[in-house]
Amino acid sequence: MKRPIKMILVGDSKAGKTGALASLLLAGYHIRIIDLDNGADILQGIPAIKQAKLDYTETDTSWKLRLKNSATLDVQTCTDGTLKVNSTALVAGKTVQGTRFVPDGTAWDKALSVFNHWPEYGPVETWDSDTVLVIDSLSFLGQAALNSTMKLHGRLGTKPFDTDYGDAQGLMRGILSSVFNTQLRCNVIVITHLDYRGGSLFKEGADKPNRPAPKPDHNDLSMVERAFPMTIGKALNNTIGRYFNTLFLVKTVGSGTSTKRVICTSNTTVGSAQIDLASIDLEVPRELDIATGLAEYFERVKGPLVRVAQVP
Repeated sequence: MKRPIKMILVGDSKAGKTGALASLLLAGYHIRIIDLDNGADILQGIPAIKQAKLDYTETDTSWKLRLKNSATLDVQTCTDGTLKVNSTALVAGKTVQGTRFVPDGTAWDKALSVFNHWPEYGPVETWDSDTVLVIDSLSFLGQAALNSTMKLHGRLGTKPFDTDYGDAQGLMRGILSSVFNTQLRCNVIVITHLDYRGGSLFKEGADKPNRPAPKPDHNDLSMVERAFPMTIGKALNNTIGRYFNTLFLVKTVGSGTSTKRVICTSNTTVGSAQIDLASIDLEVPRELDIATGLAEYFERVKGPLVRVAQVP
């Protein structure tokens, strides 16, 4: 049996990363999504999925589709709730008491619980090669790890310490190591956003919101702008690729009526930034159509889908 695909799929918001999973469903794979940003609903609106839908079930924290080809889509929503906390603000020189809402730090525990024992399907380690575990998204999972750390330290709603980021990154490395484990037989796709560093970020606008201050490890000396998969903090982002055997980018190419969304498989640019991509199949085309690309890639690497076990 060929080894499972361990993929990280990156791109800007609304690039079409989650929607790209549709081709795997239509090809017959079971897709199980840990949904941390409430973005999986887009799959229900894809015309081919609508036409192939056999039935649909829903609970307060999950929903499930079964297709006519026996493939299933199971989505487990793992998001933080909110807490109301007391706060103070300085208004016209006077201290005013009030309240505000902050994340309750529960999303990480929810996601870890699902990972360790998925409702109805059991631990991820027991799944087979006809199944794809999806984490959507790694950037939101990183924020969940940070919120969980803040909750543990009793500091929800306050500014994180540098050590909080380190603790959150430790949690992330733990789950990534589990995903990378060679004993995991199922395929894995981790979706995330992009972290831009270096280059023009330091030439102008470095003091603007979301623009990082220049540091040597951000390539400011070469003035090359680069893009990395986003997690939490900065230390983990440029090393995250080592946990995966495939790293692809979803982006829009062309202009006007020729605009289309594609999955890039080889080193390319996104905006003005360079990004390094990788594939375990070195002869894969440089671009794949977003509507069919993931299924085409899985068949190229793994061959035709072999149904291992019937899912009830």
